[in-house]
Amino acid sequence: MSHLTSQAVCAAIIALWGLISLVLVLGVYADLPILDHYLFRQTQVATVAREIARGGPWLDYLMPLFGPPWSAPMEFPLYQIVTAKLSNASGLPLELSGRLVSVFSGIAVLLATWRAAVLLSFDKVQQVVLVALLAASPMYFFWSHTVMIEVFSLALALGMGLCALEFTQRDRLWPLGLGIVFAILATLAKSTTFAVFACAVFALFALQYLRFAWENRGQPGALVERGLQWLTYGLALLGPALLITFVWVDYSDSLKAAHPLTEFLTSERLHDWNYGSNVERGQSASYILLPFRGDHPSILHQAIGSFWWLAILLALPGLALEVRRRGWLMLGLLVSFVSGFLIFSNLYEHHYYYWIANVIFLFGVLALGISRGVEVMISLLSGKTRLPEIVVTRAVPTLFAAILVTGALWTWQSFFFQRSLAGWPAGERIGASIADRSEADEIIYVFGVGWNPALQYLSDRRFVMGYQRREALAYAANIGPAPALLLICSGERERADEILSSQAFEGAGFEQVDSVGFCNFYAPTEP
Repeated sequence: MSHLTSQAVCAAIIALWGLISLVLVLGVYADLPILDHYLFRQTQVATVAREIARGGPWLDYLMPLFGPPWSAPMEFPLYQIVTAKLSNASGLPLELSGRLVSVFSGIAVLLATWRAAVLLSFDKVQQVVLVALLAASPMYFFWSHTVMIEVFSLALALGMGLCALEFTQRDRLWPLGLGIVFAILATLAKSTTFAVFACAVFALFALQYLRFAWENRGQPGALVERGLQWLTYGLALLGPALLITFVWVDYSDSLKAAHPLTEFLTSERLHDWNYGSNVERGQSASYILLPFRGDHPSILHQAIGSFWWLAILLALPGLALEVRRRGWLMLGLLVSFVSGFLIFSNLYEHHYYYWIANVIFLFGVLALGISRGVEVMISLLSGKTRLPEIVVTRAVPTLFAAILVTGALWTWQSFFFQRSLAGWPAGERIGASIADRSEADEIIYVFGVGWNPALQYLSDRRFVMGYQRREALAYAANIGPAPALLLICSGERERADEILSSQAFEGAGFEQVDSVGFCNFYAPTEP
């Protein structure tokens, strides 16, 4: 497989991926709204970025969903800030700027993954396989074109991991300083992604120390000295980021706890939602092979494509042959892969985009197995066929690559991209109607859509979301601002009389003025 060993192949894959991504974002996605997979999350990110682009604050950033002071901070808005600044500086639309930030983050991830493979002593064929697996991944390709934090935070977390590798594999101390910066930025951008890579760094340090301990098992003094030294370096790398995480959570919780409609978003109230139980851990693990929540392709299907099973079959014999030589590395990669859904089991059980943070470690294992498995297959075929060895050497990997890429393209088109084309016409109609029936400074109360910010983003109006109906009605009756428009949507339409006759709205004499999609519109008849 010498024709695959050139570094130019990895560089060409990354360059081609970047070119296709830019053409797709600038030529296709530029005309598509962010109303496809997890539009809840995409519009939440976009509405925060829009408020920052308009000059809003960064710390107590605006998310106009729950009434004054219109702030309910979740993660620190690092991605949103970069998106807003790019939009303001370039004049590009906000959504396009967000997609471009994700694309360039995706390129950075590919480059960092390649460098990590070098530092982990992957041979050149294994490097090509790893970069190709990631570049061809439907999951990775799709989320790298969205207005989402995922790939941006992955690039930062991978930067931290890369600095740790430079330290452990090249015995360079200076990368730890840069790694501290990446760790802080990664945890600010998305703490769950940071946590996965913090586990990976811990596994890296632990395995390296175990190897050192085995090689120096007769020198207890050296073992203690090295252990204390690496413990210090590990705390220096991860400690500041962990401290900042706690500070940010305390700060954001103080803001959310002060408002009756956002208290449910504090870390204490979300503890079970974030971490789940052993039931969710088992369900999350099952989605690796089984359909995600019964309705979507499995994680392996989303990550590799329709022929994911072929990649597994190719990898298994190679892994069996490599386990004696690279077993500790495989173990470290697998520990890093499972850490995400074992810690944040409920988030991984509900949202398949979370898996992008740790599937990269599984690709590392597969790259080791596939490269060795294909080499064994070439060796067997070369001895049983009269074809020249060079033909077999080129035909086998080319055939398997073509099959896997075809399956990846089909999965991206049929599962990911089709929903982008479909959009959410009903939501767009409702958003347009809200904008038509209200002024920019007026406030809209909405019941029946949870706290999904999509309608707020589409209408660009300030909302009070009736996610918790009783609390929202009490808030509206006592301290809430007066609504210019009231929407009762979906299942809550059955409770329209109860809502309209409540103390909050009874005095204004709300009457129905329209019905659009799944929402009924009501306007006050009394001032």
